[in-house]
Amino acid sequence: MENIKFSDLPEELQKWTNEEIAKAVNHKFCQELLRCMGISAKEDHLISNNFNFNLEDNQKSLILRSFDETPSLKIKETDSVENMFAKSFIYKFYMFLEKEISREIKTKTEIKAWMFLDWISENIFHSDGKTESFYLPAARTGIMQSHRAIAGALVQRATFAGIENFSVPTLSGIVSDFLEELILIDTSKIPDPAVGEVANEMEKEILHGSIKSKSLEGNQYPQFSYKQNGLEVPLLCSSSMVSELTPVVLFIRHRVGKGDLLIIEEPEAHLHPEAQRNVAKTVVRLVRTGVRVMVTTHSDYFLDQLANYVRLSKLSKAKRNKLADDQNLFLKENEIGAYAFNRQEGGTIVERLHFDQENGLSPEDHDKVSSDLYNDTVELLDQLDQ
Repeated sequence: MENIKFSDLPEELQKWTNEEIAKAVNHKFCQELLRCMGISAKEDHLISNNFNFNLEDNQKSLILRSFDETPSLKIKETDSVENMFAKSFIYKFYMFLEKEISREIKTKTEIKAWMFLDWISENIFHSDGKTESFYLPAARTGIMQSHRAIAGALVQRATFAGIENFSVPTLSGIVSDFLEELILIDTSKIPDPAVGEVANEMEKEILHGSIKSKSLEGNQYPQFSYKQNGLEVPLLCSSSMVSELTPVVLFIRHRVGKGDLLIIEEPEAHLHPEAQRNVAKTVVRLVRTGVRVMVTTHSDYFLDQLANYVRLSKLSKAKRNKLADDQNLFLKENEIGAYAFNRQEGGTIVERLHFDQENGLSPEDHDKVSSDLYNDTVELLDQLDQ
């Protein structure tokens, strides 16, 4: 009756659970792939790989009761319910049984595995509201410039439904999700002040101005503007850099909280190299406040700056204080994962980039481009000298 991990259970039970969860995850993955990218998956992307599920709980023990195609689990209490933590994994399962399963079944000590699996799947696929994911697509600049026109055109066309034959243009799931977030964003709320402070630093260090939001004539549809030195202009009249970073500022200030996942495509787009370095600083600040961040990038400036924050983490606090204005600006090596997408004949190979103290996180193809450019320059200068 010792507390155990899922990986401690018999291999047959682990295998069955892994296969069932993998099928469910794969189905969801294929649905989302179709919604976001318009692509139908022709193969089982996840089941064909090594898919593993792990359960660890300190309040309850799972006991194997029987062995067949759908194993059963016997759940035995190791502590009274009153003394259990509310966040206990198995305690939540008991609450699920209380709510979902009939009294006749819930009084039994033996629980069929499909009940347990249903509950696991429910927790995997449906957020409990504590953590969320936000995706800022590469097309955000254009959307920020035209989102009011897009929404207006769709609404106007919708008024002809049943009168004229027409088709409403569709958006990818990624763009439609972003547009919906943008339209419904409540700029009066700052859910996490510590995360919101990161947005303030962005405005100060990168934008050198502030992002404003207001509704006109009682209309709740937001209009965004950029204010600098007392001058306020509509966002569509601002620079591409401002349009690029405005949704980042808005989401960080008004939507993202500790534990959330923020995905940003190409945060360096339309930015001066110095601003790219500061965006890397923004990412580190988010990590230090507890936000998880995923980015895609082509920028050596961005990668090199992140590598410097990893190097800082390897120094003592005293040395960090001498080199950095903020001693909390650092990344531990195990807090960052970098991957290179290498195009090859027949597809793309994804490789893990391991941090190198001297070379940082620079991909090999980036190094080759720099080397080729340098060699071309030397050769041209040599020819000019002759």
